[in-house]
Amino acid sequence: MFFLLELTALALECYECSNIPGFSGEGKCDDEKVKSITCESFMDRCMTIEGTMNIPNAGSFDFQLKNCSSSIVCSPDSPYNSK
Repeated sequence: MFFLLELTALALECYECSNIPGFSGEGKCDDEKVKSITCESFMDRCMTIEGTMNIPNAGSFDFQLKNCSSSIVCSPDSPYNSK
């Protein structure tokens, strides 16, 4: 007797957007239709980065970036996590 099993893995979904100039292929974070993406298996967090960018001779602007991330980046001991 053979049984066909359908395995369904749970996958994390996060918003993917940016209003940083030069990030092509992603929607703008202030758009009502922000795209949701399925994260790769090693990505276990949704990340949001907000800040202010200073551009010489152009002033400053607030930015936002959202996408999938890893808990390694969120660790207080991680070299990627700085304040």
